Amino acid sequence: MNRLLQSVWDVIRVIIWPVLLGIGQFLIAFILTYAYLTIHQISDVSDVAVQRELNQFIADYTWIVFLWNMLLIFLFSFFYKKSTSRKKQRGNIKEFFLIAMIGIGLAVTSDIVLQFLFPVTVSSDIHYHLWMQILTIGITGPILEELVFRGIMFEELKKQFSGFWPALIVTLIFAFCHQGISQIIYALIMGTLFIWIYMRTGNLKLSMFAHISANISTLCLASLSFPSETFLAILLLIFLVLFGISFYFFVEDSQKIE
Repeated sequence: MNRLLQSVWDVIRVIIWPVLLGIGQFLIAFILTYAYLTIHQISDVSDVAVQRELNQFIADYTWIVFLWNMLLIFLFSFFYKKSTSRKKQRGNIKEFFLIAMIGIGLAVTSDIVLQFLFPVTVSSDIHYHLWMQILTIGITGPILEELVFRGIMFEELKKQFSGFWPALIVTLIFAFCHQGISQIIYALIMGTLFIWIYMRTGNLKLSMFAHISANISTLCLASLSFPSETFLAILLLIFLVLFGISFYFFVEDSQKIE
């Protein structure tokens, strides 16, 4: 009985972190939605116009999401420090530069390929503030996800499993926390890169930097319009080469952390 309870607790101890992150993200969305409905005294949100205005309201108050993310980063950083016995790895400027190029190269390459495979029409009804999206989706979001998935979850799984299982489980859970087939595939590709960086270097800041670079690059890419698919194909080739060259030099220069 004690062994069964311990097994259940071990599972809960791992799964609880993405659940808490999801609850945190749901809570801030709920608060903003409730504020909008209360201010405008609306009870029916099924109307398309109301939904559009609600989305614009949330976009206009993204700075609240940023502050909320900062609070969550502080909390999850505390738990990450408790879950790991790793010594702090500083990294150098060259490593951070190569990691950024690797993240940007793979992110843009994957994004363009997935656009060809799963074309989507992006609505222009909502006006998003790019600089605020960069702060939330581009910077604080990746830091949070790295703390939860490659940080706390991976370290907890390593206490229970050996070999490649912790990395595989973390990457799959990270991928399926995203919505839509293209986003799941994208998260699976990028999640594999992020866990590889963390396992190779032992430095969570490097995987954070790769994640931040990837998200900012795809945000900027999404804000641009391109003249033709041929231009996108050329762009794809450029960033694929960027990824390949950066990856080669990073592997050559870095020392694997056992």
